[in-house]
Amino acid sequence: MITAATTDAKAWARSLMAVVLAVGLSSCFLMRQPVPPPPPDPLRNVPRVPMSDEYLRSRAGDIMVFLPKTWFLVDTENNLSSDISGVAVNPAYTASLVLQMIRSNEIVRARVGREGLGGLAKYAYDQRAAKAPASLRLLRVVDTVEYAGKRYGYYEFTTDTAKVPTYSMRSAVCLSSEKTYYEISLIPTMVTAANLPSDEEFASVFQSVLVTALF
Repeated sequence: MITAATTDAKAWARSLMAVVLAVGLSSCFLMRQPVPPPPPDPLRNVPRVPMSDEYLRSRAGDIMVFLPKTWFLVDTENNLSSDISGVAVNPAYTASLVLQMIRSNEIVRARVGREGLGGLAKYAYDQRAAKAPASLRLLRVVDTVEYAGKRYGYYEFTTDTAKVPTYSMRSAVCLSSEKTYYEISLIPTMVTAANLPSDEEFASVFQSVLVTALF
């Protein structure tokens, strides 16, 4: 026999089921919503320091590296290796920016084929360490870092001399539009008694150089 209580119980059960289904469907709908992308990192696209119209340019014209404001090109009087496109310094002569070509050979091509731009960065460091008058130490390598849509291999190194025992120097390698490898380096120079820039200042300058470079 169906009583009023039974009818009420069934009605209550149907109501509860409707609520459960509604909540479940709503949850499924919410879970299917695409996850919004993270906001763009301004440090990947906007230079941290003011930049000028002056630039280092490769001999082939396939890469241009712009200088921070007040920096200027150094007249090397053709005393440098033909692989070096140019050198720039800050007004205090405490930091220098160098653009140079990395000559391609079977070893380089094989390294890049296996390890990408990170492999090229390690190769560039090995070449630098082999020629350096002082002992260098590799601090870190980043396989690929991107600034304003441009891809670089990146490494930091230091020298173990008493003058700058832990000062971090920076280099980035890239592949130009003409399929030529280049290295951009920011290193301290100690030709005056002025204090070296802080590590934070160095990082800001190098980030700005990589953001604005064209290749």
